[in-house]
Amino acid sequence: MGRPLSDPDFAREYPLIDRLLPGRFSAAYMAHARALASRRLVTLQGGQQFKVEREWQGANKLGRSQQRTLHMHAFIGDLVAAHKAKPDVRWFDTAMAMLDGWCQRFEYPRDARNMAFHDETSARRLNYWLRLYVALRQNGRNDVAEQQWARIESLVDLLGQGEMYGGDNNHGMFQNLALLYYCKIAEGVDAVRQRSLARLVDYFEGAVSADGVHKEHSPAYHFLIADNIQRHLPLIEELDAPTGARLSRLLRGMRRYGLNIIAPDGTFPPIGDTSPAAIAPAKYQQVFGYGDNEPDRTAVFFDGGYAILRDDPAKGQAQTFAVLCASHHGAYHKHQDDLSVLLYSDGWIIYESGPYGYDYQHPLSVHGYSPAAHSSLYLGQAKPGDEPGLVGIDVVSELRSTSVVSATNRRYPGITHRRSLTLQRSRGQIEVADHVEADDAQPLALLWQFAPGIVPALAEHKVRLYRDGREVAELLIESDVPVELTLGHGGEGPHGYMFPEIGEQVETSVLRIDVGATAVWRCRTVFALARSGGVGATEDGIAEHESLHLAGNGDLLTLL
Repeated sequence: MGRPLSDPDFAREYPLIDRLLPGRFSAAYMAHARALASRRLVTLQGGQQFKVEREWQGANKLGRSQQRTLHMHAFIGDLVAAHKAKPDVRWFDTAMAMLDGWCQRFEYPRDARNMAFHDETSARRLNYWLRLYVALRQNGRNDVAEQQWARIESLVDLLGQGEMYGGDNNHGMFQNLALLYYCKIAEGVDAVRQRSLARLVDYFEGAVSADGVHKEHSPAYHFLIADNIQRHLPLIEELDAPTGARLSRLLRGMRRYGLNIIAPDGTFPPIGDTSPAAIAPAKYQQVFGYGDNEPDRTAVFFDGGYAILRDDPAKGQAQTFAVLCASHHGAYHKHQDDLSVLLYSDGWIIYESGPYGYDYQHPLSVHGYSPAAHSSLYLGQAKPGDEPGLVGIDVVSELRSTSVVSATNRRYPGITHRRSLTLQRSRGQIEVADHVEADDAQPLALLWQFAPGIVPALAEHKVRLYRDGREVAELLIESDVPVELTLGHGGEGPHGYMFPEIGEQVETSVLRIDVGATAVWRCRTVFALARSGGVGATEDGIAEHESLHLAGNGDLLTLL
């Protein structure tokens, strides 16, 4: 394998590698380092502490996220940060003792199925091992650094094995980046460098749609990938200039979606495995030009599978913002959210659950991935097909006062669901028209997931939506067959939850629109936004809009 760099070469490469390697795990790094050094208490994801006993007993009983934190050895980041703030030999001694114990307990391939050798976790462990090695050399602990280098070599060898490779996904990306960090401070590793660069560029170029959307169905992962390209361009350009140029072009193509998908309140919409965290404006500005560029009124990504409509981006947090999801590029971070809609108007109205966590057997994780957590067609326990190309955006029409986008989903066998989303800027309305055709008559339903803080109330043939005691919208429904409306909240009725962070839940309200067994159903849902001062309603309370008139459907009925 490779050889460590000489002292002069190491000193030359140190500034770049120091910027790229992970730092402290927590802002409370000093307290966590002391707890680790004195009591062998490791602080994990979510603040949970784990006491390292002999044979690391109990590690396999932790939650999935906690196991990942433990086995990636993120505690090294806090110990190194503690040494930088207050030099003390015990910080490095503690780190080496922890690694000694871990390496004695966990072996590959014996523990291959353990989280200790999860593909991404192992890559992140290499990052922290390199962080410790670099710190040891910087502080003159060359004898201990040699011991650490031997461990690094064994892990690099393991990550080079075919069965350990995560593949063309973000796990594989983290593996290749970790190996490139290693290559930057090692000699005689051309084969590792070439393989990692080739895999990395294949992933990046294959993981981004023709119109610049990352294909793992998540705005947060779109940013994660773009940010990693941005941060690593100096490294990649030094290692291979042509590869750097290709990735620079790819990054430029990702900026339009990255800019447009951010909600008016400066958060990620909780699409797929995205928690609704606030973005870091300075970082987002660096990657996507956020703040310097105004998003589009209508931004449609046919290949990526998203349509984003705004009434007026200049209104800032007071604007109306709607997203139609029609993206299916495989299983990675994909929820059953085909043709789901999110709506923000001076605050969130229609929302998504986001991910509860990666313990896929947990009931709330199951709920978050299921169609029961999204605002679209609901077919009970029916499972969609995995064949690509069965869901997508069909057409968009853009006028000064009106934007219309239409999409189709054929992923459910024997079912075709067509949905159009219309933003009426002058009227302050969002209209959603659904047309469902089934090979055989069966019960059908539509769900609307209300955002946290939205309180719905049935009123004749309307659902009034309140936030903080103020009416923010009326939801009006037209159907060509009788329907039944049911409100649920939390675990009562149709289940409604939103997950603000991994492992946290907030009960929310849900509207289910049920129709009896039928083979054809047309339904129109109008969101009349109260802040617009009037909805242009007819005598029956349904807004007139000739372009979405359901011609030939017979009488339109609304039954509550």
